[in-house]
Parts: sequence; C-alpha cells; structure tokens
Amino acid sequence: MEGGGADVVGVDAADEVCAALLVQLHARGFEYRHELLLHRRCLAVVGGTAQRIYEAGGCGYGVQITRGNTVWLYCHGKGTYYVNNGATVNTGARIMLSGNTGSSTGPHLHIQVKINGVKRCPQPLLVAAWRGQTYDPQNMPTSGCTS
Repeated sequence: MEGGGADVVGVDAADEVCAALLVQLHARGFEYRHELLLHRRCLAVVGGTAQRIYEAGGCGYGVQITRGNTVWLYCHGKGTYYVNNGATVNTGARIMLSGNTGSSTGPHLHIQVKINGVKRCPQPLLVAAWRGQTYDPQNMPTSGCTS
C-alpha cells in the first residue's frame, strides 16, 4: 500500500515539541502557531525520497517527501535541513528545523499531503500517531482542512 500505515511515525512529546504541538487542531486548518515551534526539529511522518524546496511567497523553506503516489510537503522551515536532495529518509527522521518563512504570520509547521495529486487532510493520521494508533494515509479525507 502506498503511503503505508504501519510505519507512520509516533510522536514523543518530551523530545519533539514541534511534532507534539501539531495535534492541537486550529480553526484555519492543520496549522499551529506558537513561539515554542520556532527552530524545533521536524520529523518525517513517513519515509520516502526527500527534496529541499524554497518558495518565497508560499511554503518558504521546506522539504517535500515523495513515496509512491503520495507527496508530503513540510513548509515554513528555518532553512536548516537535515536531508539532502534525492536522499532516502526513514519514518521519524529529522528533516528540518521549523521556522517562519514564506507566506507565514508566525512560527508554525504546515503539512500538506497529496495522493495522486489530490490534497488530503492529515489531521486524522497525525492525531492517530499522537495516540499511538495506526492510520492508513489512503483514508485521509479530501475535505476538513484549509489550504
């Protein structure tokens, strides 16, 4: 199964503040802005092939991870990367430091997921990971999050 369910990263709140605060749902979608998120280590939710990106007016510094038919985009990083272009990353690997770059009004980590080019809402998957449960990314809804 592309995207995998069994190897989705769990969250260790004591070690990864960036990931831990993601489970707090925000009215504007799956984003959470807080100064505690600035310059924190961000983890790959799933493994795949990494690509560093930069979009001045959008994502800012970010990392795109492709795995089969699924693309995970992590945005608004500091510009400090733990991955190289084309590198294979494992689930849970450090990929970048969080920041406040691109089209951002405060420190936060934005996660966008597309399966076969269709945006999906990652909230159910990330909440399941927080709870130590598994969740098949293919079941992520196509609505419920804002872009």
